[in-house]
Amino acid sequence: MSLKRIDNGFETLRIFLDRALGIDAAQQNTVSGRQLTAALVSAASHNTYVETISDKADTFNRRVKASLNSMVTHAYLEQIQRFARIKKWSDKPVILAIDYTEEEFYGDVQGFDIHGWTGEHGVTGQFKFLTCSIISDEIPEKIPLLSVPIKIGHYKSHVIHYLLSQVTPLFARVDLVLFDRGFYDKDLMFELQKSGYPYLIFVPKQRDKQEIIYGLKDGDYIAIIDNCVAYSL
Repeated sequence: MSLKRIDNGFETLRIFLDRALGIDAAQQNTVSGRQLTAALVSAASHNTYVETISDKADTFNRRVKASLNSMVTHAYLEQIQRFARIKKWSDKPVILAIDYTEEEFYGDVQGFDIHGWTGEHGVTGQFKFLTCSIISDEIPEKIPLLSVPIKIGHYKSHVIHYLLSQVTPLFARVDLVLFDRGFYDKDLMFELQKSGYPYLIFVPKQRDKQEIIYGLKDGDYIAIIDNCVAYSL
């Protein structure tokens, strides 16, 4: 990787941190996004915590605690929109995939942000996120676009609708949204159909597949083949 690309990557991360954490780069006597970028990259390269490798951990944690989730989300979306313009995504159709991702937690599980776990290998809970990614024949792996934290008891279809509403304007059209069996849910399918998103969801075994045939309009099409539900306009 060239030094120019590395420098551009650092600058992109610096801009994101300034916007996500509300840092005013012109303000005197404050830790800048550039300093925090160096600390985060160093910690990531050594696969360790910021606390073990930098004296900026307390400042970073205070900034994170004081910032809003929406600030982080919109700062990230600004970077994605910039990347989309460079790659001319607005001219291209896309296949999207939505799934859950988890980060392990080892402390005392409290509140609604940490989902309880088995305790195996010391893992007492998990932070969970819903992630929307691009599926492409040209690239063998999914490209994450946006990930949002979810609480215990979250309304699945509402969060998914929010994810899709944020990323679909980046593309010419959405050809398909892919889900696994954990997303087989009547409310979700109804909301996807109502919003006009074509989708494919795997159906858990031993479920009555006829229960999903509802809420269709003239011209809609739904098929159940080999334990999959496919919907299109």
